[in-house]
Amino acid sequence: PLRLDPTTRTNSASNVSQSATATSAALQRSSSISTITSVPSAIWKERWIPTTGPYLDLGLLSLENISDHVYEAATRGRTVEKLEVRALDMAGLVDAFKSILADAAMSGDFTQVLSTERGFYLVSPDDNGTIRSLGEGIEREVIHTLLEQYRQSSGQWFAPREDRHSTLATSYPLAMAQCVPLSRLCNMAILGAAVAMSLVRGVSTIPLDPVLLHFFVHDCDLHSIHPGTATQTHLPFRNHFITHHDLQVSSLHDRDQRAHDALAANMLYRAVVGSEPSNHPELQAFLKGFRLPCRNGFNFAKFIKSLDGGSEMFFNIVWTSHISSFANLESHLRIQPAPVTLQNQLRIAIPDGQTTFESLLILFLKGNGIPCPGLFAEAKIYFNRLVDLSTIEEDGFRSRMFCWAATGSCDREPDASRIMVRFVEDDDPMYGQDAHLRTAMARQGKICFRTCAQRVAIPASYVIKLANSAYTADGPEPSSFDAALGHWLLCEFLDAIGNHTIV
Repeated sequence: PLRLDPTTRTNSASNVSQSATATSAALQRSSSISTITSVPSAIWKERWIPTTGPYLDLGLLSLENISDHVYEAATRGRTVEKLEVRALDMAGLVDAFKSILADAAMSGDFTQVLSTERGFYLVSPDDNGTIRSLGEGIEREVIHTLLEQYRQSSGQWFAPREDRHSTLATSYPLAMAQCVPLSRLCNMAILGAAVAMSLVRGVSTIPLDPVLLHFFVHDCDLHSIHPGTATQTHLPFRNHFITHHDLQVSSLHDRDQRAHDALAANMLYRAVVGSEPSNHPELQAFLKGFRLPCRNGFNFAKFIKSLDGGSEMFFNIVWTSHISSFANLESHLRIQPAPVTLQNQLRIAIPDGQTTFESLLILFLKGNGIPCPGLFAEAKIYFNRLVDLSTIEEDGFRSRMFCWAATGSCDREPDASRIMVRFVEDDDPMYGQDAHLRTAMARQGKICFRTCAQRVAIPASYVIKLANSAYTADGPEPSSFDAALGHWLLCEFLDAIGNHTIV
């Protein structure tokens, strides 16, 4: 089977580096992907009719189980061995998967990457490599974390365009394309593959513009961005000249109708794609990964075209998957009522007649900011470095972090079951199988996240302990129960991201 089993982070990083060199050389040697490379002289003169893909027989009427359909189409008529990826921690798994994607880009064959049999395993450092965590949630988090690495260096890979969307950043103009480092071409191909693997699961790839990806799906045909597509995610391009053109409007004063039509096409292209043509080597490298080509002729763009409603329906649905606020999360959340005995204890601690465990959690998820700045400053050095704490004051930050901790991603897949949350007693089996471990976890207030099952077990006893504690408004942090509860929940969510300890 296709299997990477790094025993240390160093080995994984070395694999990625070696793959980068070989992949970049292969990308340079290979011919360009077939695309329409020139901006048309006019747009929207005739109705654009999209082509359909070759997988209509799959009956792709919705995005339910979309990944299974992709794997079936990609391996149809082939015997494909299991994809296995093993590492000691999440960072190692991401490095290993990057190496796999780099090798696939080099060979131009993602067949085994899209195998119907797949396993991502976190293993112990013992000689036997004992599996300590596995399941679909691990793969989900690997893909999400890989994209987060690119997002964290957004200026290197993404160029802001209209309406808070981004296109791909290019390092050199086409006239100097020979200066593009080989490693960048490799990383562009990995980014393209990571974007596609996220979309395979029905998950958005913010900050990339969905209209840009629609353009890529249709072989870089600008006519595919018809008025309906452009206006679904973009406001009118009011500031286009100031933002994207290195010229004054007055320089275009003496233009005829043909020049006027061409200007409109150029404005659309620059607003969505950028200043470089689609045959630019960096864009071509991205496309080699994005299309996930396989031995049987499959590519992901063809698959998207085979969906009922085509690429427009696909990207419209997928871009609703991102959790940007509690309103987005709420429909994906199921908080089970706590046992009566626990509710009674909470009523004694907070005798207002209204407070419940559920209301406390919802109130926190709707909020923003740092409840205890001093304590948080001490704790944040232990959180995953990929978590962007600069957005902690924004609405939706807490909901996104909760979703990431609970499921391995800040997005919800189209057919995902709801996230189950329970406030549990210390001896509840859902909180852990080992009785001694449960007791220790409850004493420390550890929340149990099971990303594969998408279940969250919160120790009710710790909430009650915080409610019964004494606080002083002008004393040391926390100065109130609300601050103590908020600090605890925030730190537990952030600490869980990237950490896995149980099967």
